[in-house]
Amino acid sequence: MVDRLFRMKTKSIFVRLPLLFIFFDAVRCDYFPTLYPRESETREIKELNGLWNFRADMSVNRSQGFEEKWFMSRLEKTGPVIPMPVPSSYNDVTQDKSLRDFTGWVWYDKEFFCHYHGKDRGSYTGTVYWMITTNSEEAKVQVEVVDADSNTVVMGEGIKGQASVSNVKLWWPYSMVKTGAAYMYVLKVTVKDSTSASTDIYRQPFGFRTVNKTNTQLLINNKPFYCHGVAKHEDYDVKLIPKDLKAKDDLFGNNRTSLLITTEELRGKGLDMVSVAKDFNILKWLGVNCFRTSHYPYAEEIMDQADQQGIVVIDESPAIGLLQQVYNLTKALDPTRLVTFASSNSNPLSDHVMNIVDVVMVNIYFGWYQDTGYLQTIPYQVPPTLEGLYKHYNKPVMVSEYGAETLTGLHTSPSFTFSEEYQKDLLIQYHQEYDKLRHEYLAGEMIWNFADFLIDQKTNWAYGCNKGLFTRHRQPKMAAFTVRERYQKMINETQKYQN
Repeated sequence: MVDRLFRMKTKSIFVRLPLLFIFFDAVRCDYFPTLYPRESETREIKELNGLWNFRADMSVNRSQGFEEKWFMSRLEKTGPVIPMPVPSSYNDVTQDKSLRDFTGWVWYDKEFFCHYHGKDRGSYTGTVYWMITTNSEEAKVQVEVVDADSNTVVMGEGIKGQASVSNVKLWWPYSMVKTGAAYMYVLKVTVKDSTSASTDIYRQPFGFRTVNKTNTQLLINNKPFYCHGVAKHEDYDVKLIPKDLKAKDDLFGNNRTSLLITTEELRGKGLDMVSVAKDFNILKWLGVNCFRTSHYPYAEEIMDQADQQGIVVIDESPAIGLLQQVYNLTKALDPTRLVTFASSNSNPLSDHVMNIVDVVMVNIYFGWYQDTGYLQTIPYQVPPTLEGLYKHYNKPVMVSEYGAETLTGLHTSPSFTFSEEYQKDLLIQYHQEYDKLRHEYLAGEMIWNFADFLIDQKTNWAYGCNKGLFTRHRQPKMAAFTVRERYQKMINETQKYQN
């Protein structure tokens, strides 16, 4: 009887769904039923979990969204939005105190595609290149480049080709421009059979940008880019807290028995979008504009978030004994892609790989593994080490690791190894030396590490690696505020210079 409401041939419809509140994790895409949503041969359930655009109505009377009709357009057109994982508690995800304590109307927005089943079944020019493999020689391929407003800006055909986009909007790191960062296009590929019926459609987000280098700098869109970042790990604290089975009513009044769990139980080294969203909020709070995926490629969902939020990624892949092969493969796939290597050897006379790479990247631990406790030696070690590498290779130099173990809550005066004060003092000493070099040949600095992470049991590490600016629970240590002050100041200086 319900099916009589829909009498149309199967087709895909583009839907924008604004929500005031999120009540459930899955909804019927083709219509809001009075029946409980169940999958069948004719009914599709579409999961909407993931990252949504989010905005809280911070107006005094909490009614600005209704008065300005935010629901009539993309939420991002109404003002600033942030990505928010669904399901989650928005109060606990960001670094914004006002949002943590917020009570009032909040708005979510997500765009998706669904199938309706009826009874019958600027000034810049960018170039996009594609090469597509199909399973049929008779297949026809159509390519479209779609902008952020869902407008098709150029079309092409064939399994291999290129197309130019005039007045293109460039992808910029958020730290380099005040507005217009991380602009993304979509490459829509449609494969058709001999009857011109669509057999497959795939959408790949991408941005137009150039990445290059001189012998002293990294360049993005031909502008100097200085990496002020962190190394990370896909690691989160996990707590297994058994709960009793409890009965509860679902949205439609059905009594169901389920095991109640917390989001913490879903974390660890696996992918959890609530944790991913929290980390990106922290990265922006710190002022991080790049991070290194130590020591392995990260989940595509994390890479997508970096693209969408304007954060540069140094994507790491294990290459022990295979660096030349990895370098050659990377250049074959993309000749413009810069390749580097995180080396723990700062002696160019005994290093055998830095000649290969485009950028010199080195780990240094003066004041920790070398001359532990003697921070006064850092000014006499950092500049000669980095300058020696630059003069030998004549390439930009980046510091891929530096830092100190820090036990959360351990405070000493004067500072002592493993205390929060010592980590802070060590970083300040390094920063003073970096500031002398970053307008010469130093192209970036990445702290080891973004957050504490668990490793195997060792006598010289107390319950994992504790060099993080944040704990595994993502709470800041003293040094996090020092780094935030430095990185945010660098963003302000860069945006003033670039704009």
